[in-house]
Amino acid sequence: MGSISFYLKTVIYEDSRSIIETFKNNIALHHNWKIMEYLNNTENNISIRIEETGEDIKLAGIDSIGAEITFEVKDGKIAKMITVIDKKAVEQITENMTGGIGVGTDIKADRVVIISIVANSPAEKAGLKPGDEIMAIDGIKCSDMKQGEQLIRIKGPVGSKVLLEVRRPDSQETYNVELVRVDLSKLSSK
Repeated sequence: MGSISFYLKTVIYEDSRSIIETFKNNIALHHNWKIMEYLNNTENNISIRIEETGEDIKLAGIDSIGAEITFEVKDGKIAKMITVIDKKAVEQITENMTGGIGVGTDIKADRVVIISIVANSPAEKAGLKPGDEIMAIDGIKCSDMKQGEQLIRIKGPVGSKVLLEVRRPDSQETYNVELVRVDLSKLSSK
């Protein structure tokens, strides 16, 4: 939201309607945001309820996220932009992303390099080692993913499975390993 906020704050607006039109035509349209309703619109305060959809949202295990965006206007410029995300969506994302396999990683453009393994984790039990490279997750090559998508795909609901295509650093051959995500906070160090 940083560049959006900067863009909106640098434009001088004639009235609240021009802020809404700028948001609707230049921002919401290009960010998979659907304007659900306009709330509490005054000369100095404009609130819009939006719903965001898209592949990034679906990766987190939900169809959409609702939010309310409020613009505080002063002298024809947006002085402050406040975004409040729907609590239920945040709870759902958190629940869907609590499971892990127990790896510390370094993200590269075309792979994920494992740099550490949590004791007693699914990764350790499967024989993964620091230096191993994850080349694909659930059949999707890491090189085809957006930045950060790899970590989202490795995480998931506790008890769900993830299929990794792994390459050892001293080999060009890969192998597949299927792991079941666990709540890493409940692992014992025994």
